[in-house]
Amino acid sequence: MCCPHAVSPRHRNRMRTVFTDGQTKQLDHLFSVTDYPSVEARAELARNTGLTEETVRVWFKNRRARRKRQNIQTKSTGSYSDDREEAQWSREEMHGNQRMD
Repeated sequence: MCCPHAVSPRHRNRMRTVFTDGQTKQLDHLFSVTDYPSVEARAELARNTGLTEETVRVWFKNRRARRKRQNIQTKSTGSYSDDREEAQWSREEMHGNQRMD
């Protein structure tokens, strides 16, 4: 490795897109209708928001990933507490103890 901090050519000129409130509102609205909009729907949204079609496509891809991540996090948090509760009940049943909740 010649340069550990070298930036790949693909990312060299990449600027982070900052969405306006109006753009975000329109993107979120279409996402609430469908999480996989057609090419035509993405093109129309790009025209209406002033974004590129590629930016709209990537926004939807990232939004689906964020929803998946949030769902996994919610399930793991909920199941963890449920599992702990069930384990407590099992231990008490095995030892003949009764809960006084």
